[in-house]
Amino acid sequence: MGFNSLSVTSEVSWSEAADPPSGIKAELPGHPDASSEEAKGDKPAYRVYTVPTIEGFYQFSVMDIPNSTEAQLPAAIRGIRSVMEKDVGKAATVSQEETTYKGHPALDARLAAGPVVELVRVVGTDERVVVLESHGSDTSEQSLQANHQRIRDSLTIPEGG
Repeated sequence: MGFNSLSVTSEVSWSEAADPPSGIKAELPGHPDASSEEAKGDKPAYRVYTVPTIEGFYQFSVMDIPNSTEAQLPAAIRGIRSVMEKDVGKAATVSQEETTYKGHPALDARLAAGPVVELVRVVGTDERVVVLESHGSDTSEQSLQANHQRIRDSLTIPEGG
């Protein structure tokens, strides 16, 4: 069992997670649970769409950060690594690459903590930071990577999103 049961070629039903305030969308393998937090102090408002799995989760998040900059993308990766360390133990950023997504600055990273792997894409827009996460076992990383690629390919950010 595990991510092999969520491979791209399996019969898992993919569904679109849409963030109503921004119009940003991404496909996830399964039916996502949605949660949100209002802005508090220096923490931005955000919405999270998560599909839990036996070995981890797939997640699409949108944070409202007006005037967001490319400099905030590495901070998002550090924040994800920090949460991973609290949940799993000592985590490392194995790789990190600056890129763009349809003209928006983006950062791809691979994080690891023991046998746990997390693939992350962070995209900055003028008003938001979008995070795509695929978290699971290193023994199922090939399937995890294929699903993460499909999620990345499905991301839609409308003008002004």
